[in-house]
Amino acid sequence: MPRRNPPSSGPSQSSSDRSSSDPDQTVPRRRTAGNRHYKSRQGCFECKRRKVKCQETQPACENCVRLSLSCRYLPYGANPSPGQAVTLHEKQIFNLTDMRLFHHYFVAAYPHYPVRNDNIWISYVTPISHQCDFLMHAILALSASHLEKLSNSGLTKVAQAHRLAAITGLNSHLDKPLKTAADGDAVIATCFALLMQSWYMDDGLESFLVMTRSCELLTKHVRSQKVDAILARDDCSRVENMRPRLHGAPSYDLDFLSLASQSVNDVGLLCEESYQWKLLTSLQQCIASLAKSQMEGYMSHLNIESILVSMDHEELVQLIDPQNVISQLLLAHMVAIQLILRPIVCRERKQYTVTMFSIRMSRWVETICDNVGAGYDGFLTWPLLVSQYHNTKTLEKHILASPATSTGIVGYNGGMNLVAT
Repeated sequence: MPRRNPPSSGPSQSSSDRSSSDPDQTVPRRRTAGNRHYKSRQGCFECKRRKVKCQETQPACENCVRLSLSCRYLPYGANPSPGQAVTLHEKQIFNLTDMRLFHHYFVAAYPHYPVRNDNIWISYVTPISHQCDFLMHAILALSASHLEKLSNSGLTKVAQAHRLAAITGLNSHLDKPLKTAADGDAVIATCFALLMQSWYMDDGLESFLVMTRSCELLTKHVRSQKVDAILARDDCSRVENMRPRLHGAPSYDLDFLSLASQSVNDVGLLCEESYQWKLLTSLQQCIASLAKSQMEGYMSHLNIESILVSMDHEELVQLIDPQNVISQLLLAHMVAIQLILRPIVCRERKQYTVTMFSIRMSRWVETICDNVGAGYDGFLTWPLLVSQYHNTKTLEKHILASPATSTGIVGYNGGMNLVAT
């Protein structure tokens, strides 16, 4: 048996010698001072979050520029140890309650405007909110008001605080030119979220009127910036999106519509201003259209929105004024018509989730009655009746002549037993 040579105690053979004597032998490359890799902790927040190497270029790294992300760095000289937490803001903005609200938003409260694809709010708008505080505040405000209506969880002040933060941030953002599609979509999404939040606020009628105009005007503003915002695209109208969804929609009871028409006509005897006549005419047309077809009724519903958007600032102020009795009577009938449109308008959502429509505008007619006072009870009989049906979950039972033959949406059962889907 051959003897094994003992290991040499002399200097080891150099890598060049080993490779020259045995070219097939693979030798690990030893790091030298020139090719050592140092792990930097000065990368931007986005690269750290995505766990990719940051180029550390100022003012924005190449990764963030390529992906159109907001590139932010720690202040110069701040180099936290591995166990030290990094705070992205000077103070904590969102807390555990907000996390609960964010979850509720995902489950039940995400918007559906513009009527195209509900999932766009989950897959596209929500990631934008991670980089945009005012959009996140709007989302949480909407969720808080929606959840408060469902559970009486004491979230009214939370909803108001987030709403104020969203409006403040949005106004500040509008002072700057829009640079990316995400910038434009953040503006539009914030407006839509605040509009939908107003539905669940007992004092939300004024906000609803203002935000209805704001959504339209700011969408036009974003289009003028030519940033190709997804929510600003007008390649497919609400009417065309709704046409297939209205197949099988229920028909309305003609006697009930006759009462609605008579009540609206009675208010017409009091109208004086041109904006009042325009709104009155749109309400009359909507009731008449509901007697013909669901599609015509929906188009007339959009015409009411157009009338609100077309009003100038002074006309809107007069319409909102709680001391303007005629305007208040018109608004009471407008709200009532919005409520009876629920079996049609609820089809704007692909999925009818957690009483999305049965809890909105629940106190608006009663608030108007309080503003108007005694002496006009006869003009408010029909709107109050509609509000009563709405709040007792019996609206469809009293206003429809026939049930829906096809819901067109998931989770809607005529409003009789509304549950989460």
